Amino acid sequence: MKYFYKNLIIAASLLTALSAGAIGSDATDLSLSVSPQYPSAGESFTVKAKSFSFDQVRANFQWLLNGKIVSSGKGLSEQIFTASKLGSQMAIKAIATMNDGSSFKAQVVVNVADIDLVVNPLTYTPLFYRGSPFASPGSAVEIYAMPHLFSGGARIAPKNLIYEWFQDGNKSSAQSGEGKNKFTFSTMDAANASYEVILRASSASNSVSVEKSIKVRPVSPQVLFYEINKLTGRKNLASSSFSLRAGNAMSLLAEPYFFGLASLARAAVSWSTNGAVIETTGENPKILELTASENSISSTNFGFSIEDTKTIYQRAAAELTITVTE
Repeated sequence: MKYFYKNLIIAASLLTALSAGAIGSDATDLSLSVSPQYPSAGESFTVKAKSFSFDQVRANFQWLLNGKIVSSGKGLSEQIFTASKLGSQMAIKAIATMNDGSSFKAQVVVNVADIDLVVNPLTYTPLFYRGSPFASPGSAVEIYAMPHLFSGGARIAPKNLIYEWFQDGNKSSAQSGEGKNKFTFSTMDAANASYEVILRASSASNSVSVEKSIKVRPVSPQVLFYEINKLTGRKNLASSSFSLRAGNAMSLLAEPYFFGLASLARAAVSWSTNGAVIETTGENPKILELTASENSISSTNFGFSIEDTKTIYQRAAAELTITVTE
């Protein structure tokens, strides 16, 4: 009998913990839900009270935040709050009182936490590129998590957190676990695809948790042209139209943006004009060296293409025009 009684106490304790904040003997008569479930600092969120035991429209509700009354009124079954500063804890309590004097209570604790997700597509961008690289079809993507979770006012070390990674609704057990704040996946070699990655980070005891999602939308690789000079280097602005004086020389660089690094390493490149392939002799096949004849005037179109033949979408092509003047 004592053994059964102990098990009963343990089971009751677990039920109370899992009820996400319901208090008192009437825990099942009133429950609270938070939306969004994991608000960030300064973000508004809604707490809704729900019950199947009484008429919420006729009940007098009282809402308390950390023990202080913030609002009250008949039928006031939901309340909007603003998340406090990062690391704070908000104890939200709802008390519903009936006309006959009976009351129902529930409480939920909101731990204000956050996660910064940094997307790092393993695609090529030039050193001078100031923006963030984009993933492309068939490329690899890394996502790093920088969590901000607190317990007792102190920040929990990222290495001590439990990370649960999900891609498009499927949990990646191999990449989830303690201290695993990095997630890697490969995009499909297909057009118009998008991916949703969700991370749930929690303390070892699961007393504090936060969830964040991010969407990755690959773009097609592209080529931009730049004029380069052996003395001054590459010009800042890309163009598809260049001018060259007769008797002078010019060097043009084709930069393939957002190619997967693995594809770029084995990609084949080619220059052409009027349907004929141009043989490049320099060390860098992406550089086209041109010299205009004396007293010549012309306008010529050139094409550049780069492709990884082992894929469908790791490829790009572009054209430029060279106008030779006196």
